[in-house]
Order: sequence, then C-alpha cells, then structure tokens
Amino acid sequence: KFITICFLKIKKFRIIRKLKKVNSNIKFSSDFIIGYPGETKKDFEKTLELMEIVKFINSFSFIFSARPGTPSFKLKKVDYDIAKKRLNIFQEKSKKVKTEYRKTLLDKSLPVLFENETKEKNIYFQKQRSLLKIILSSYLSSDNLSAILAHLL
Repeated sequence: KFITICFLKIKKFRIIRKLKKVNSNIKFSSDFIIGYPGETKKDFEKTLELMEIVKFINSFSFIFSARPGTPSFKLKKVDYDIAKKRLNIFQEKSKKVKTEYRKTLLDKSLPVLFENETKEKNIYFQKQRSLLKIILSSYLSSDNLSAILAHLL
C-alpha cells in the first residue's frame, strides 16, 4: 500500500512538473481529506509538503467522514481531535499559500468573466481565469454596463 501511494505521488509530481514546463502560469486546485483512516503523522506532513510544493491556489479541505457501505467505513478511524487539529494546521497552510498567490495579483490587469449581477443592484460576480472569485461594485446600472461591454466587443 505505501509503495503504491509513493509511486502515485511521484507520478503526479512528474505530471505537475511537465504541465508547469509547458505553461509556467498554470495553477492548481484540489480537495483534501484530512484524517483518512490510517493517516499517520508522517502522511499528514507529506500533505503539508504537497501544499507547499504545488502551491494550490484554491483548496477545499475537510475531515474524513465514513459513509456506510463504503470500504473505508470499516477501517480504523483517526482520532477526531487529532484530525481536527490537522485540519486547522492544513487550512492555515492553505490560507498562507492562497494569500501569497493573491498578493502577486495586486496592481495587475487580468481578464475576468462577468457571470451575473447579484441580488444587490450594481454588484457583479465575476471569475478570473484561475477561478478566483471577484466581486465588483459598480455605480453603473446593468443596462449601462451591458452597453459598455457591447461597445468593447
């Protein structure tokens, strides 16, 4: 089991390196299950190392939750307090990586996609290419903004 996991990690790092070689601006996002049955302190430290190396600009993390009928349901669980502590540590690391990335965007012009106007008038929800969510508050009406965008196109 351990050898298989190590092989998969090495293979994924190779893929990530290749992708970054082709496009140095590529960014990654991932989900992380913390406290999966059998997770050791060393496994968790490797997860933190993965976050630091890959620099996931978005991540979603949560404590493992066994679902009845799944193979993992019968496995020995990681102590909840340990899993909770690890989750907090991971989320702090994730927040730091995300903040570092966002600081690199300050004072830069970036393309964004206007998705829709929010329920509050003159506030628009958009996404930047890396799926960074952006909320734009505007004094323009929806009609005025549409006219301006149509003119630009």
